[in-house]
Amino acid sequence: MNNLEVSLTDLGLTQNESKVYLFLLKRGPSTILSISKYTKINRSTVHMVVGSLLDKRLVSEIKKTNRRHIIAEDPERFRSLIEQQELEVKRRKGNVLNLISSINASVNNLKETTFADIRMFEGIENCRRLYDFVLTSKEVYSYVNSVFTADLFPENVNKFQTALEGGMILKDIIINGKIMNEFVKSMLKYPTYSCKFLKCEDNFDVLDYMITAKGIALVYEEDKDINGLVIYSKPIIQTSISLFKTMWEVVPTPSF
Repeated sequence: MNNLEVSLTDLGLTQNESKVYLFLLKRGPSTILSISKYTKINRSTVHMVVGSLLDKRLVSEIKKTNRRHIIAEDPERFRSLIEQQELEVKRRKGNVLNLISSINASVNNLKETTFADIRMFEGIENCRRLYDFVLTSKEVYSYVNSVFTADLFPENVNKFQTALEGGMILKDIIINGKIMNEFVKSMLKYPTYSCKFLKCEDNFDVLDYMITAKGIALVYEEDKDINGLVIYSKPIIQTSISLFKTMWEVVPTPSF
């Protein structure tokens, strides 16, 4: 991608959308066939890209000699596009607050907690068994302090790589971590791994918060001891998955 295409992808366009939009700015009104020919994007994909750009109001269309021609809108249109994105982020943040309230309500409404609902893991060695439990899942959503967990559990690099090679889907929201530590670098080559980075002003005392369909696994430090627990409550699991997915949409995608 050239510099202009990179800048447009930073604004939320895909690589193909950026390429088509810049082509239209340079060439003026163009047919789908012409766009496909000069951008080297197949026609069916161009149809989808143009439809997306129309939705974003970055292009318009006219009929000329009974043929459909696509026209790029003025780049000033990106000002209103960014404003719309800002409004969408505010809406999603509101959803996060509502989900947090729902989680607190669901936890407070539990009348009793049994051994079947929560399982404790004391010490680093037992927490390694907790990770083995997580690695049997098909999908894992994680809030993780990658700096500390990579130091405490160095064997996790190979364990998670093996799971990813087997098709496990892993999404990490990395809290206050080094953006390109060795653990993250080693994972980025797997197509089922993705991560985002979140700066948290308050202390994030849980070192690893992993959500799976079977349970929520937490690793945390308490009085200089490393402990863990797994929560098996289905309502809490489902709410936590919903909360994570909403957070995933709010947190910006990193540029590597």
